[in-house]
Amino acid sequence: MDSSQGPKEGLYSSQGRADVKVRKYARQIDQARAGAANKQGTVMGVIFPCMQNILGVLLFLRLPWIVGVAGIGYSMLLVGITCTCTFITALSLSAVATNGKILAGGSYFLISRSLGPALGAGVGLCFYCANSIGAAMYIIGTVEAWEIANPDLQILEAGSFNNIRVTGYIVWAFALAAVGGGLKYVARLGTAILFVVLLVIVFMYVGALSGPRDWGEANGSFSVFDRSDPQRPVELTRFFTGPRSENVESNWGAAWEAEQSAFPSASAPSFISLLALWFPAVTGIMAGSNRSADLENPSASIPKGTIFAQVVTSVIYVSFCFVFGCTAPRESLLDDKFYAATSAFPNKTVVMYGVMLSSLGAALQSLISASRLLSAISGDGTLPILKSFAIKPGKEPTRALLASGFISFWAVTVADLNIVNPIITMFFLLCYFCINMCCALLEALEDPNWRPRFQYHHWSVSLAGMCLCATLMILISWYSAIAAICIAGSIFMYAQKNSQEVQWGDGWTGMRYQLARRFLETVQGNMHIKAWRPQVLVLTGVTIDEHAAGLLLHDMELVHFASQLKHGQGLCVVGGLCYLPNLGRGSIIAKLGAFNIRNWASSIQSNLNDMGVDAFAKIVYTPNRTEGISALIQTTGMGGLSPNCILASWPFSWVVNSEARVRFISTLQACGVFGKAVIIAKEGHSFPKSGKTMTAPIDIWWLTSDGGLLLILPFLLQKHQVWRQCRIRLYTVISTSDDPVEMKAQVQSYVDDFRLPLEVHTVQLPPAVLQQVGSRTHWRRGRARSDPQDEASPAHREGNMMTDPGPRGGLQAALGAAIRQERENPFAVSEERLTSSAPCDGEMLDAAKSLNKVFQKASASSSLLITNLLPIPRNLSAFGYMQFQEHLTADLTRVLLVRGTQDNVMTEFT
Repeated sequence: MDSSQGPKEGLYSSQGRADVKVRKYARQIDQARAGAANKQGTVMGVIFPCMQNILGVLLFLRLPWIVGVAGIGYSMLLVGITCTCTFITALSLSAVATNGKILAGGSYFLISRSLGPALGAGVGLCFYCANSIGAAMYIIGTVEAWEIANPDLQILEAGSFNNIRVTGYIVWAFALAAVGGGLKYVARLGTAILFVVLLVIVFMYVGALSGPRDWGEANGSFSVFDRSDPQRPVELTRFFTGPRSENVESNWGAAWEAEQSAFPSASAPSFISLLALWFPAVTGIMAGSNRSADLENPSASIPKGTIFAQVVTSVIYVSFCFVFGCTAPRESLLDDKFYAATSAFPNKTVVMYGVMLSSLGAALQSLISASRLLSAISGDGTLPILKSFAIKPGKEPTRALLASGFISFWAVTVADLNIVNPIITMFFLLCYFCINMCCALLEALEDPNWRPRFQYHHWSVSLAGMCLCATLMILISWYSAIAAICIAGSIFMYAQKNSQEVQWGDGWTGMRYQLARRFLETVQGNMHIKAWRPQVLVLTGVTIDEHAAGLLLHDMELVHFASQLKHGQGLCVVGGLCYLPNLGRGSIIAKLGAFNIRNWASSIQSNLNDMGVDAFAKIVYTPNRTEGISALIQTTGMGGLSPNCILASWPFSWVVNSEARVRFISTLQACGVFGKAVIIAKEGHSFPKSGKTMTAPIDIWWLTSDGGLLLILPFLLQKHQVWRQCRIRLYTVISTSDDPVEMKAQVQSYVDDFRLPLEVHTVQLPPAVLQQVGSRTHWRRGRARSDPQDEASPAHREGNMMTDPGPRGGLQAALGAAIRQERENPFAVSEERLTSSAPCDGEMLDAAKSLNKVFQKASASSSLLITNLLPIPRNLSAFGYMQFQEHLTADLTRVLLVRGTQDNVMTEFT
């Protein structure tokens, strides 16, 4: 073997062997595991952070009071609703999280990869704000516990907002410094804090269920202060009884209007207000997923850890609703700000400091989650304004942490949990709604890429979770829900402009595909006349040059013109014909290279989008241009979305190029066979591109009936800004023996019935001119409507105005035989006539010149002249037909030659 030729290529050289691919993937996994040596598993990375975030300040400072206001029954219902919402979301989160690899960003990553980058950025940033404000909520809770534990050691007056603010700023600074010290140190501290919290909960169970003790502070009675009058606080004596049936009986129902001094408010609480207050207590389920970049195996750890933490904490919450309600009278629950510590074993001080430590740990976790989330959002590049917060892999998100600290600082300034919590609730509910939407959408659409390893889910459950989240948002505060949606929507619109190059794929693409497929199946067959619209296939050429621009699309003016017709709400396809004479002869790819043979449709599609042209692209390679055009006409489109109009340029070289004549006539014949209307643009290079404005009139010269296409095209063009200022004039050619006033009135009445805003004109020509192209049988509108004999006659059925709008005189009558012949045999032109160079008959040519003079006299200054593309008479060659059309439209600026299919495209009925 000649070594200069290089190694011989094997069967797998272009695609790669399967075993090689598997080994490469295994090496990548091993490298990832080696880099994850210091990363965390399910317990440390998911369970502990989730439980620490969930078991926060509200359990200790608000749940006893909620039980006192709402009663055992309503409080258990309230907690059950919120826990059900988070449990369903945890199931959806587990399903989405096991449907592929998860990188940094957690919930944001899942939403953005499932619902798209723009929506992911909008919801993710709202979720980031919720985590940042959540840190402030825990800081405020820490300060409240400190005030109750040490009322004499406060900087300012205990219980005042200013004292909460000042003390909160100190705690905030400590938390920010602790998180800035590094994730691993906070993680170790968080583990210790969680064990303290669990120990405190055990003390709460033991103390409350064991009842009053003869030693210590939990001896059955305690003192609280009624601070409804800040100037004169009153000391009250309350009782702690332990489990008693009378407590269950008296505390089972609600007492919305009962007096209470623990958290006085100007308005009485309600079930919905308590729901909004409590919901942040169950929102820590995302703490593990938000730290996905720090997990060794996110897809395995997130489902197990999240569901375990959610179920355990839900049991704790529901059980404490009953424990608090059965161990103390209602007055004690309503007046004691820290009943959870009052009833605890062995001493309330232990619980108070444990709660402070718990709240501080939850604040740390919230700051970690928020900073990780912001760095993930900024790293994706969908929000350029946040690009300064992006970090390199392995680095700490210091800037993101400072931004999170800034938001939490201002939230601490509010200094009131009852105000902060509803804000957090809205953002969390919005995020949970989208997580459930991801799962429901991907599963309901049966996306082939939807293959989650977590099997305990169903789209109907996720849909129920969506409805529950939406209902809670509306019930809690409909105007706050609208505000949250508007914030997310504003971010979505900003991100939408910068996410076009991101190719993640999303569920909306699958949904659009499913909807398109189903709608396409419903529009099979002929479309009703009322729903007709132009679905245009533009026939043009494509030149491929590897050494120049790469790709050149011809007839760009026609492409723009077709796009202007799209304001009729139709379809536009740019069909490019790539001529390769050697196609099919040997290895064409080896001769021309893969650059020339690749699928250029995507490149053309991208260029069309850049030009603002809404159209699809289709490229056909062919060794024969005529066959290529026929292939485009036959194969473009699908079902009811197939083109019904073919737009092409007039062949300017038809005189010297017989192939151009043959190709043009063959295209007309193919259109007749497949029921396509034809629109030929003469002087196509002069047609305006989008962005210009035409002001001169559009003139219609109505010669033959075509189903109404000639009349409706200018009306549709006028919808586009290029032609909007053009008025439309309709010229009808009649014989000098006809009454022009009567004919004009009849035509005017006709176009009025069809609601067309046209200026009607009639032009008389000598009978000798019309006789060259047709007889003197004229259209009489009144008879067509009233004579029953005409309705029964075959001639009338073809020309009935109700089914075939248009005049039946002049050219139409003369060419009727040719039309009927063409409908019976679309290949009306024989091979001999197709290739013949016989010129047009002199008298017929003179008639064309006479009509052209009339055109020039009336329409020389018009923006566009539209007239009929006449069928080929029996005795005329292809050369003669082209010669006739050339003289008919000579010296006119822009001409459209239109040939309909005789099928109606408009109706006079509603």
